[in-house]
Amino acid sequence: MFNQPFGPLFFGPFLLAMAELGFRMGIRVPPKDGKALQTDISGYQAAVLGLLALLLGFTFSMALNHYDIRRGLVIEEANSIGTTYLRTSFLPSGPRDLSRSLIREYVDLRLQDESSRKESGDIRNRIAVIERELWKQAEISVTATPSPIMATYINSLNETFDQASTQVASSRYRVPCALWMILIIVSVFGIWAAGFSAGLNGRRALFLTVGLPILITLVMLLITDMSTPSSGLIRTDYSSMSDLKESLK
Repeated sequence: MFNQPFGPLFFGPFLLAMAELGFRMGIRVPPKDGKALQTDISGYQAAVLGLLALLLGFTFSMALNHYDIRRGLVIEEANSIGTTYLRTSFLPSGPRDLSRSLIREYVDLRLQDESSRKESGDIRNRIAVIERELWKQAEISVTATPSPIMATYINSLNETFDQASTQVASSRYRVPCALWMILIIVSVFGIWAAGFSAGLNGRRALFLTVGLPILITLVMLLITDMSTPSSGLIRTDYSSMSDLKESLK
């Protein structure tokens, strides 16, 4: 649920319910017992909410790091493809024209594949076909005109394929489910403690019982949005690949 965009929205009402449950439990405690419990529950509440803040900060940092990695890899892949396209000038006329046409189609397919909401098996299969054909044309060129300068094209082409594989792998980076489970458990206990403390005081603390669950939900929503590169409001920036597509025309 939490590795899908807007998944935490379903968790928000549950946190509000836990705050209400804690409040109703706290308000039923007799005043004499409530004074004795107030100090203990306040310390417990501060410790749990402090731990929750630490976990949220760590999880946010992880999701932001994944987002930055994906954005950087797009730029590196676009630069690698552009360099490979320029070095096709080293190839004989036949393989050169075909390779340039394949590279232009390759860029189109990479944009469709990485920016689409769902992975397409047909696009991936076509990309694999183009990669094999580009390598075949490179082999033909090396056989026809073997020279050290051809090695630079081979290296650039190989780097392009590696960058594409790395980019596909990075799109699967997610916050581990175990970390989400810890966040859920700590959030539930923290919000319950906030509600219970408000109940002991005999008045609703709207910030703790309503505002805090909403804020926690919004932070979790932001984290999941950054963890899903092709969905949600925060998408991976493919402007460098789009600029490359225009330049190759």
